[in-house]
Amino acid sequence: MKKRLFLALLLILTFVLALSSCGSKEETRLDADGTLEVTWLDADGTLIYMEEISKNDEIPQRELPTDTDKWHYTEWSETHEENEYTYVAERELREDYFVGNVFQIIIKDLADTPLGTGTGFVFNKDGWFITNAHVMEDAYQAVAIFEIKDSATGESFTTLEIKNCSYIHYDKDIFIGKLEGYSKVSKHYRNIPFQSNHSVGDVTYSVGYPKSSVSMEIHKGEIKNDISTLYDKLYSGISYIASDSYIAPGSSGGILINENAEVIGMTTLGWFDHNDKFELGAAIEAYNYISLTSNVKESDLQELTLLLHPGEEKFIKFFRGFTNWTNTKKIVDDDMVYHMCIWEGEGINGNGTAYSYEERLYVFTDGFISYNTEYYWDNGDNSEASFYGFYSSEEGLDNFSYEYKYTWRNGDWYTLESDHINYSKDIGSSLRYYTVDTSYIYPTYYITIESARKTFNGIYEYLNSLVDLYQ
Repeated sequence: MKKRLFLALLLILTFVLALSSCGSKEETRLDADGTLEVTWLDADGTLIYMEEISKNDEIPQRELPTDTDKWHYTEWSETHEENEYTYVAERELREDYFVGNVFQIIIKDLADTPLGTGTGFVFNKDGWFITNAHVMEDAYQAVAIFEIKDSATGESFTTLEIKNCSYIHYDKDIFIGKLEGYSKVSKHYRNIPFQSNHSVGDVTYSVGYPKSSVSMEIHKGEIKNDISTLYDKLYSGISYIASDSYIAPGSSGGILINENAEVIGMTTLGWFDHNDKFELGAAIEAYNYISLTSNVKESDLQELTLLLHPGEEKFIKFFRGFTNWTNTKKIVDDDMVYHMCIWEGEGINGNGTAYSYEERLYVFTDGFISYNTEYYWDNGDNSEASFYGFYSSEEGLDNFSYEYKYTWRNGDWYTLESDHINYSKDIGSSLRYYTVDTSYIYPTYYITIESARKTFNGIYEYLNSLVDLYQ
């Protein structure tokens, strides 16, 4: 009886121990014959190792794959189902893989003042690149900043000029140009291919300079199927990839790449909520521009400034010439930037009266020109004249305004204003349309008209000669 009781208790204890171990790792990872299948995969699904482990063996610790020029491996991530264990080698893209291809664009006005930033992508070893048209549209000049040490200057980055371009389409938001002196960094160039195939859920990486970052940023995400917010752009015939890889102002013109580091799109748009939190980004699908990048021709290149600003050629050439004068000063006043030149002198007029004068020429980057003169005579008289307006290639100076004031020694004054000027070599035929305000009522009135017209003709002829000088 005692023996049977002992055996019963032993059976119950064995059963309890068996129940208590049902949830243990050792038991759940065993198959019918007591073995466990373990696999180690690269992040893209490539098999690295595969092994069957017996119930009495510990799962071996495998070393991460060796870093490559493209990837940096960080850790193993583990998943398991019953008798199967899978370890995936997590990895990050290396920024230095892209330093010869992805660069920051800084666009500038005629006075070399920065206006904004974007990102560009070099797609061949000769320095041809692609970016968004909206990045470049306001540029009069631009530079490319590569995160590559400049051996000549010792700087930690290399700056190349963007002087020429071959293609711009504002509706499609595509721009293609060529970098000056790309040979300085071309040893870092990589042949990063384009890829048209992609699916919802695929891993993506955005590569660029969001929010004018001083260094390249890479952000991981995946392709989403919500592109409802992109419908306003679809009229142009361009299709987009929606991704939650981070895209912000400054990212425009960068690249969206897949898990194989192939370019599947050009990062273009980003949406943020009312708290400035990123929600969704969009990239122009690569197939929209692959043919453009494969058919670039030197013969198609045009000067950047003139292609982006047709009709402004005369002013641009004049501005460049004027700002190279040795006595021209660049003035930065709050948000305004302009160049100024001042002349001063003295002399004696035909009546033997000594005088002094000051003349000032202001030229702004937006095309505004202002010429001002002041004359003072020893007898106490003085005159002031202003000629100003926006220069256009169609109208030249003919849409300018003119103001003239003469003040006599006794305080009497005469003013003439005209915003509908006409010029004639015959001084008597100039300035037919004007208004006058004066305190002087004596018959020498015609002498003042003649003086106003003579001053106007002198300024008009001088400014035209300057513009023509640099054409």
